[in-house]
Amino acid sequence: MASTNKQFHHETEEFLAAMLALQYGDGQNDSKALADFCVEKANHYGCPLQNAVQLGCGTGGVGYQLAKTFKEVIGVDYCARYLDAAITLQKTGEFRWPTPVSENDAKKPRTENGTITVNIPADVQRDRLTFKQMTWVPNEIPKVDLVLLDFLDRVSNPKAWWLRLWEIVTDNGIVVVISQKFGKDDLSADMEKQFDLLEEQEYQLQNSQGNPKVAMATIWKLKL
Repeated sequence: MASTNKQFHHETEEFLAAMLALQYGDGQNDSKALADFCVEKANHYGCPLQNAVQLGCGTGGVGYQLAKTFKEVIGVDYCARYLDAAITLQKTGEFRWPTPVSENDAKKPRTENGTITVNIPADVQRDRLTFKQMTWVPNEIPKVDLVLLDFLDRVSNPKAWWLRLWEIVTDNGIVVVISQKFGKDDLSADMEKQFDLLEEQEYQLQNSQGNPKVAMATIWKLKL
């Protein structure tokens, strides 16, 4: 019997291939766009650019782009298969996977003889990244200047991930939440106990098939 826990569904070859396509396909444009969006908001709100954490790092695509700006980046995910790929990329700069992405995918990483191959850009300092497997926001995550939370739509208990965000962001830092399911109306009852909402706006994403989808981006800052 298949598990009813949707998080377990991501521990499959199919989901790994889709995540690699999403984060590294089409020239890594989606990962770069999300990282650039976060850096733009950090600069706009006077946020320091020392360290960042991404909750929902997947195979690390966005984290590697953030590392072009931030001196330390922590990538957190519950999915061991995604993190194995991210750590391999950190160690070697390259990841090869024998399962090809579906031929219907509009975006693919480079393939050779049925093997997915992704590479980290040469201008990324890979030693700036640390990857951790966790299932909630724990005490061992330090306070950071940017928190990016962008996997609420694939976790089993989304609220558990946003309840303690105030513990891991610096006074001058920001929290960026991106979700198709959770906007300010869903988050405010909990978040506004500790945070001020700076803004909400639509953010356009693409899935691993290259299809556009609209999410909501909310930007938060601690109440002082």
